[in-house]
Amino acid sequence: MTPDELVSQLPDTLEYTGEFSPELVCFVPFIHWLHVHGRLKYRRVVSYAGMRPFYYFLNKENYAEKSEQRRYVPFEDRPTYWPNWGELSLQPSLFAQFPDYRRVYERRFGSDFDKPILVVHNKHCLEWDIGPVNFMPVDTLDRMFTLLKQKFQIVYFREGFGSIDLGVLGYSADHNIPYPFDDEALLRQHPDVIVFERLAAAGRSRASYNELKLAVFADCKNFISSQGGGAHMIAMFSDSVLVILHRAGFELRGTYVKGFYRFAANPPPVLLVTRSSRELEEAAGIFQYRHDAKDGAILPEAARLVEKFLPERSVDPNHAPTRPTVW
Repeated sequence: MTPDELVSQLPDTLEYTGEFSPELVCFVPFIHWLHVHGRLKYRRVVSYAGMRPFYYFLNKENYAEKSEQRRYVPFEDRPTYWPNWGELSLQPSLFAQFPDYRRVYERRFGSDFDKPILVVHNKHCLEWDIGPVNFMPVDTLDRMFTLLKQKFQIVYFREGFGSIDLGVLGYSADHNIPYPFDDEALLRQHPDVIVFERLAAAGRSRASYNELKLAVFADCKNFISSQGGGAHMIAMFSDSVLVILHRAGFELRGTYVKGFYRFAANPPPVLLVTRSSRELEEAAGIFQYRHDAKDGAILPEAARLVEKFLPERSVDPNHAPTRPTVW
């Protein structure tokens, strides 16, 4: 299909309906491609509340938001004009161009600190009707904070932390069912760790929730994340190291190895995929070695961890999410 043939099929209003991850990696790159190549013209893009920072490249006349709750939309029900329908099977497309959010939002947050930033992106919600699966337990967080906070300014993320309502922050989140989690008590023991949700709710910045989040990510090159949308977003930030806790999830069918994790940023993040809390704590040691390396050198200890936790070693073409036997 030629660009002209594709554009001729487009409706006047390009409205996104669905969850956050497909929007970020399937829809936004397509809209960005249309913008870069001058093919939006009079068309209007409609997304959810709080998503404006992700569409920074659009004029206000071309962009609008809706207040409704996000919901899951199956692959077969997604618009046929999308170059890619599925985030987990996404492949490079002539009609998709990922925005460079690091270039746009950098130097807005990290300059306030005398240590490099390290993001820890957690979650604790219902997954696949099993319960919380891909979460970092409190004891694991405690050990990682203790290990890394001397050399890094840690910023901790978890949607729903302290029962903070994201709707109040002007952001339409996915329809996840949160489960109680006692990370708030842990963070009181680590007052030097910044809690992002608390920072955003306190209004310490004039930026919106998502603009502030993009600014934090843009000034960070060290990430630890649970499987899911947080890790998907981090994949769009170049020249990073990303350690993922992945106990269950369809990304093991090849997304980490052949999907957008390999081309959403240039250069893409160095990925370490761990399958248990014990492995996560071991892999997190890479940030100590990364911090201590001089002049861009790769210390042997860091290279060993990268090799041990290569995404290729976790590929399972037939993987289906189940309750893990090892936590």
